[in-house]
Amino acid sequence: MKPSATALQSVLGIALISVAGAASAAITFTSTATNPVFVGGSTDRFTDLTINSILPDLAITRNAGPFRYTAATSFTDPVESGLFVAPLAGNIGLSTTWFADSLVISLLSSNVLGFGGNFFLSNLLGEAVGANGGTNPAPNVTITVTDINGLSLTRAVNASSTTFSGFISDVPLRFATISVASLNNERFITADNVVLSAVPEPGTYGLLAAGLLAVGLLARRRQSH
Repeated sequence: MKPSATALQSVLGIALISVAGAASAAITFTSTATNPVFVGGSTDRFTDLTINSILPDLAITRNAGPFRYTAATSFTDPVESGLFVAPLAGNIGLSTTWFADSLVISLLSSNVLGFGGNFFLSNLLGEAVGANGGTNPAPNVTITVTDINGLSLTRAVNASSTTFSGFISDVPLRFATISVASLNNERFITADNVVLSAVPEPGTYGLLAAGLLAVGLLARRRQSH
């Protein structure tokens, strides 16, 4: 039995609405580094930088696998603002040199759907500072990401050097700003293991498959006439 035109139109309509809905979906946050979006991503660990060094520029261009991005200080002080390579225990991080500065990530690649990593605070020596204790610890880091349409999502995180913060979108992401939640002249924003991904969320595959199925059915029907 050939599918009716009405049935085909219904399937195609549902699929297209679903795909359109996915394309305009809100940015989501995850604290799970094993999310498939990030498992399929590429990570920049800053291992090519020299520890305990202040970089000569206020911005640095980096690669995470095939993805390019820049990391820059927000430059709130003409003398103190800069970027510092922090000697984290067993690792390397990129830090601001001025406590009031944010770390601004500009995603140069046009297909980044996932942005994440370890974003936390370090002290004057560049050593990672743990998350605040207590039963209801206050967030110490604020992260805002923005997509190509100007949609933003902000999350306040009680972060340590092992805390993962990830953001996922169905449209490409463009910027991320990581800031100190409460200014302290001995605490500096630091990033490590920056991961970028073009892998969509698993649910998006289903929506795309539905759209392709509908288009295929419609093409077959046209060929049969």
